[in-house]
Amino acid sequence: MTILVFIGYLILNHPTIILPYFILKRLGMEIPRVSNLIIPVFGFKTLWYILLLIMSALGSIYYGYFFSFHLLHMAQFNQLIKRCIQAVTKNGDSLLWVTLYGIVFLYIYALITFAVYRELKKDEDEFFCNTMYECMLTMLHSGPISGVFEFLQSPIIQPFNQRFNKALFDIIFFIIITTIGLNIVFGIIVDTFSELRDNKWHVDTDMKASCFVCSRPSYDFEQHSTGFQYHVNKEHNQWSYVFFFIYLNEKIENDYTAIERYVHNMITNDSLDFFPLGKSLCFQSEHIEQGQSQIDSIKEEIAKLQSNQLKIMKVMQI
Repeated sequence: MTILVFIGYLILNHPTIILPYFILKRLGMEIPRVSNLIIPVFGFKTLWYILLLIMSALGSIYYGYFFSFHLLHMAQFNQLIKRCIQAVTKNGDSLLWVTLYGIVFLYIYALITFAVYRELKKDEDEFFCNTMYECMLTMLHSGPISGVFEFLQSPIIQPFNQRFNKALFDIIFFIIITTIGLNIVFGIIVDTFSELRDNKWHVDTDMKASCFVCSRPSYDFEQHSTGFQYHVNKEHNQWSYVFFFIYLNEKIENDYTAIERYVHNMITNDSLDFFPLGKSLCFQSEHIEQGQSQIDSIKEEIAKLQSNQLKIMKVMQI
């Protein structure tokens, strides 16, 4: 089944071999302009389908546990899960730097623990602090979750000054790492998710309130018998434009017609002048009708003037 899905992906998307940017810059080659319709072979989507195929093969040959990896593929068909993943990956650089900065703090606390409080560790197998390496691993494993007071015993029989220093050590760790550090990470994710939700709301509202192609508001079309839905589905269907762009991308340039070459040149130059902004066939027909009615009214006025002139000439002859 996975093989059929992978073959279908290759047939429908036609992944193209595009060298990564850093390789092109290293070779001194010009970085080409890549269309959003092109899916690179070394892109994440292609590598994801290859990974699904590998997991399917491992599950068939070795253990069926590898098939559980395919459950992650449900995110491909669920927009809500995609937005949740994008909320983490969109500001991945910020999360990465915050995480590295937190590891620096953990390293400093591991140094202090190894130098001062190493003898206070509990006699349990999961906590180690005999070397600096063990102390750092223990800090990474238990520090952000339960804090350093979980694996360091309080010096009950020690003088009060040492107990005070240990309490201050635990409180500062709790404030910097557990409270501030984790809340910064959660804040970045929540803010990004809220931003994505607001952007989706604006896009949905704009799609319902105006035409994507001509940007005319929906209430302009409600004054006509056809209505707004007929306009966006028949007259200015956005998917017709997308399919036309795909058709131009797949067609050989030497076979372009004059109109196709004009649109292709406009797209290449990042120009959208070929879109009928503020124009529609229904409004053009309305303008024609209005113009025709104005011509008819002008003809009537001319006919009245001619009749009045004839009457005046008759009176003058008498």
